[in-house]
Amino acid sequence: MKKRIKHPYYALTRALVHKQFEQAEQYAEQLKKGYEEAKKLALVHIYIEKGELEEAERVANDIQNETARYYNQALIALLRGQEDRFENLKKKVKKHPFCYVLEAERAFRNGDQKEAERYGNLAISTSRGLQRYVLVRSLEHQQNHPNRQTFF
Repeated sequence: MKKRIKHPYYALTRALVHKQFEQAEQYAEQLKKGYEEAKKLALVHIYIEKGELEEAERVANDIQNETARYYNQALIALLRGQEDRFENLKKKVKKHPFCYVLEAERAFRNGDQKEAERYGNLAISTSRGLQRYVLVRSLEHQQNHPNRQTFF
């Protein structure tokens, strides 16, 4: 990651992990052709963090990758308190780390810290590479945040 930080994709990822959303938006705009999906994913993340759920859902609906689309739609449904929709969308998420992240977020929102930590650890242990880096750094940042809204 450190070697490639000058590339807008990696700079964008780093900015998102460190919750530097203005910088992340700038890096997203710098992404060239071939990174449309990464740009959409970043924008969904930014909109969710800003609480702009309608805008996040609009962008999430355009994501081509089914796992990413269903994951983001499920997260938005959870944040809106739409439990049935959350369950239906979570069932469509094919990759286990993403399912564990969603379960950790649900447990956190329900006030069950132990369950959130259990699912968070499962998410981290079953993920690899850049995904694992993002989860670990996001969790570290959230644990130190006084007005924590999400688990990751």
